[in-house]
Formats: sequence, structure tokens, C-alpha cells
Amino acid sequence: MTASEKTHTLDFLPGGAPGPGEADRVGTVVATHWGEPPYLVLAKNVSLRKGWEAVSARWPPDLSSTVDALRDLTDSVGRDSR
Repeated sequence: MTASEKTHTLDFLPGGAPGPGEADRVGTVVATHWGEPPYLVLAKNVSLRKGWEAVSARWPPDLSSTVDALRDLTDSVGRDSR
């Protein structure tokens, strides 16, 4: 996905989004520019499974659309953390 003409990746922390048959975890969804700071916190204290499902259902092309996809999961979306 893109923001400010840079490509970002999503990380579901800790440990990534749970796979089929794995237990769900509560964590944080962040966007990075290839794993480098700064980290943009998109959602925290959320079900990582529900976060993955919300993102993968839409495959948003940019950060603002990703924040929209995660908005129903938390009140803590779109806050910058460095």
C-alpha cells in the first residue's frame, strides 16, 4: 500500500496474523516503510485475526483506506508512534 508516494507494509504484532487453526492474539497493526522507522500505528489492542480479516476483505491500496478498514475494531487507529 502507499502513502506519500512510499510503499508500506503491514505488520500484525506480535507474531503476525494468526493462521488457520492458530489461537487468536490481541496486538497492534502497524505500517512501516520496509520495516524501517517510523512506524505508523494503525490499530492497537485489537484481535489480530479480526484485523487481518478486515484488511484482507478489502485489500486497501493506501494507508487511509487501511485505517478505514480497521476503524470498527478500535478507537486507537491512525496514531503515529516512533
